[in-house]
Amino acid sequence: TDANGDTLQFDLYTDSARSIVWGNQSYGTPLMTAPFTLPSDSLPHTGPPLTIYGRVFGGQTSAQPGSYSDFFSAGQITFTFTARNGSSTPPSCQSTGTLVTTSASFTAKANVTALCSVNAVTLDFGTPGLLTAAVPGTSSISVQCASGVAYNVGLDGGLHSGSNINARKMVLGANSVAYQLYRDPGRTQVWGNTVNTDTVSGTGTGSPQNLTVYGQVPAQPTPPAGTYTDTVVVSVTY
Repeated sequence: TDANGDTLQFDLYTDSARSIVWGNQSYGTPLMTAPFTLPSDSLPHTGPPLTIYGRVFGGQTSAQPGSYSDFFSAGQITFTFTARNGSSTPPSCQSTGTLVTTSASFTAKANVTALCSVNAVTLDFGTPGLLTAAVPGTSSISVQCASGVAYNVGLDGGLHSGSNINARKMVLGANSVAYQLYRDPGRTQVWGNTVNTDTVSGTGTGSPQNLTVYGQVPAQPTPPAGTYTDTVVVSVTY
């Protein structure tokens, strides 16, 4: 959990493939290892190290950004072993020697960061021929931000506008075709890259959110035939 009580699901495993859940004597699968025999002296000795393999589950798109932790206290982590009881023959796991249990503690933690990613689809105005009337077109932008993250999506002026969003144009050699990008289907609100002025805002859910780009080539003198292109940078501010 985080400080607000939000949860992040995870589990612990005994194997590197993370296929065997690490449980205890009462639930799940306790760790089984080869016997470790202490030398016949009164000195402390360290047994072989045991690796805990953890995994935070995927698909938790609603996870809020923040620091998550879970504390395994003494008593929740037990190490049970068979005491020798003074015998010169080490007992087996199935022996009737005295079972001794000791405990330890540790913390599992993870940090969910407030990240966003974006993908855009080409806006293709098709093959309109003569540009005697406005030519509309649409494309989409997919934004994926962590749950609860506020974001703004902006579009720059393209490669050939001199950073002026009102002078966007597609180019072929020395010729060009003017066009514009809008935030609304009525094509009245130009889509720019000034946050909170001409950008599109939203709040992340952890899943992809699709935004529609409304494009239009206005009526204008028709340039020589060919394929005219421009490249627009999509930016997400969060």
